[in-house]
Formats: sequence, structure tokens, C-alpha cells
Amino acid sequence: MEKENPFERSTLLSRVQEVLKKREEILEKREKELREIDRIAKMLVRRDFELAQIREKREVELKELEESRTALMNILEDVEEERRKAEEEKNKTLAIITNFADGLLVFDQENRLSLVNPQAEVFFDVKARDLIGRPILELDTFPCLL
Repeated sequence: MEKENPFERSTLLSRVQEVLKKREEILEKREKELREIDRIAKMLVRRDFELAQIREKREVELKELEESRTALMNILEDVEEERRKAEEEKNKTLAIITNFADGLLVFDQENRLSLVNPQAEVFFDVKARDLIGRPILELDTFPCLL
């Protein structure tokens, strides 16, 4: 039997310890890297979740805006229809007043002359443009109206 060399054994043991130490360092480094990767992954998951919430909120807001737009367009259409009807009624009323057989002077709530039909212009020998908008008390300056 050969005799073991203690020097070789201690060198071998020292080498094994060095390898084990390096292995431990590598494992610690890998573990640190894995923790960093895990931290980054969690951060990305949170960010993705926040982005999904933002997208969802934006979609809800866009839907609400579209519904508001549709409602406003419907209101606008209704207002336009009513304005058209009011304009028609105004035109009909003016046609009746214009063709009324008698002279007609119409005053507003502030006692200002707001309408003079053609028969009143002929009867009083005045032009409507000279009288419209004048207060009732100023009309005594037109002798033909007295």
C-alpha cells in the first residue's frame, strides 16, 4: 500500500474548499440576480395592471363621451326642428298680420312699438322703419298718429 501524502491531501482539501466557496459565491450572485429579476417582474406586473386600469377607465370615459355626444346631437336636432316650426309659425302670423284688412300697431312688454302692418303705414302715412322700437310716449311726435 502506498502511503498517503498529507501535503497532497491538504492541498486537495484546500482546493475543494476553494471550489465550494466559489460555488457559494456564484449561488449567492445568482440568488441576488433572481431576486432582482423577481422585483422587476413584480414591478412590471403592477405597471401592466395600472395600465389596464387606465385603459379601462379611458374606455369608460370614451363611451360616456360618445353617449353625451349622441344625446347632444339629439337635442340639437330637436331644437332645430322646434326652431323651424317656430319660424314657420312666425311666417304664418306675419302673413296674417301683413294681410290684415285693418291697420295694426303692436307693442312689446316694454311699451315699444314692435310691429306696424302695411295697412297702418297707409292709414297713418308713415313708414314702419321710422316707428319700430320707439316707446309709446315718443309716438306723439308723429302728428299723424294723434
